[in-house]
Amino acid sequence: MSEFLLNARNLHKSYVRADIKVSVLKGLSLQLKAGESLAVTGASGVGKSTLLHCLGLLDEIDSGEFFLDDRDMMCSAEKERAKIRQEKLGFVFQFHYLMAELSAIENVMLPLLLVARTEAEACSRAKLWLEKVGLGERLMHRPSQLSGGEQQRVSIARALVREPKLILADEPTGNLDTHTAQSVFQILMDRCRELGAGLVMATHNLELSSKLDRHLNLQEGVLK
Repeated sequence: MSEFLLNARNLHKSYVRADIKVSVLKGLSLQLKAGESLAVTGASGVGKSTLLHCLGLLDEIDSGEFFLDDRDMMCSAEKERAKIRQEKLGFVFQFHYLMAELSAIENVMLPLLLVARTEAEACSRAKLWLEKVGLGERLMHRPSQLSGGEQQRVSIARALVREPKLILADEPTGNLDTHTAQSVFQILMDRCRELGAGLVMATHNLELSSKLDRHLNLQEGVLK
């Protein structure tokens, strides 16, 4: 068994835009142990989101080797990749993508209902995780009734409610003021440590990135 939760070697990823091939990842390699946190920084447009989308099995990798929890992702069928996304991965984005017509607890219940949990169990676990992020008194509030920081805490609870092994966070504090960003960041870190989950976070915030276990910069398609 590998010592790494995530082991990626020589990853390449490109897109075709207006008949022009744009290379984004150019032989990138990355290893992450269970429970370890990694900050990925870099200029806007350098490919941080593309990297997270590839690691999260949302985008296809052109070539390279990619093992997640000892499974070869390059040889996995889409059905298996979808199952891994549901069971082992959690996503936190800059924009929370909450369902506006649903309450906080209903938003957090959604990932559990998608994997055929009972509604009662889903409700109980969603309530527990909203309490863990400090929103036990806001269960029935809709996103429009919550502050930006509260909405992002709901999205963290939604990402962690299935207790995934790997959290991928794309600028999770990018839309928040400094004080709120610090609070949301600490909640995310505390809950990841509680789960023993690995964390890869793309961020422009060098102060926050310095608080993670490791910090790498994405430049010219590779991590340095």
